[in-house]
Amino acid sequence: MIFVSLSKDEKINFEDFLDGMLPEIEHFKLENWYYHGFKVIEGANWKIAFDGYLEGYHFTTAHKDTIANMTMNDIMDFTAFGPHLRIAFASTNIEEIFELPKKSGGKKKVVV
Repeated sequence: MIFVSLSKDEKINFEDFLDGMLPEIEHFKLENWYYHGFKVIEGANWKIAFDGYLEGYHFTTAHKDTIANMTMNDIMDFTAFGPHLRIAFASTNIEEIFELPKKSGGKKKVVV
């Protein structure tokens, strides 16, 4: 991610700018990521790509051999953080949470 201020004198206050979303981003440990490359797609329309990502109902038909096997297509979360948003889809193993003993401190690998 690259953030730019158009004013050389103004610094970006990320806690204010991200409006509560900073812990969500920190979870990804972006400091360990590296540049892989780029690809130019001529004539791409960002609005179509963005709007198409806002729901998971199409996974079972359009992505039946990939993400459809890993996510529940009828459960999703939308959370707004000021001008930012998070869209998440429940993993198929989310029901394992119900098998965890209450307040045991036990951990299982459950991806949400």
